[in-house]
Amino acid sequence: MDGKLYVMVLLGAAGCAPAVPPNQHGSQADLAVEQLDESMRPRHIRITTAEKQALRELHPLLLRIADDSSLRESFWAAMRQAPLEEINAVRARDIILKGMMRFVFESHDHGSYCTGRDGRRYHVKSGNLARLVQEVDPKGVFVSYGTE
Repeated sequence: MDGKLYVMVLLGAAGCAPAVPPNQHGSQADLAVEQLDESMRPRHIRITTAEKQALRELHPLLLRIADDSSLRESFWAAMRQAPLEEINAVRARDIILKGMMRFVFESHDHGSYCTGRDGRRYHVKSGNLARLVQEVDPKGVFVSYGTE
């Protein structure tokens, strides 16, 4: 089975797994891996010992990703390997005004990297999206904005 699915399911389990003291039932990573293994059994999917160990080692990183929504969205976009689509500033403006843009990151060369709510990734070579994002969502509730 694809390793991406393991990471996706472990992220879900990491967000749901209660914090357990290490001495009670093993570590929190052990508990998350056990929950993942249990949830995959009805689908007849078995996780190997090596895969379980790799997931235990990744657990602290996955918890950090699960707690930060912007990291989580970037992580999922990378896991889906969504292609980077070149768009112009007018199209980016339309997507933002329709409420379909989740993240806008402006790089030092004044280009912008954007992630839509549907997981699509965009690159805008020119055009200042900062002012538009500030006007549309001044508190950053719906569109997260960052700069390099």
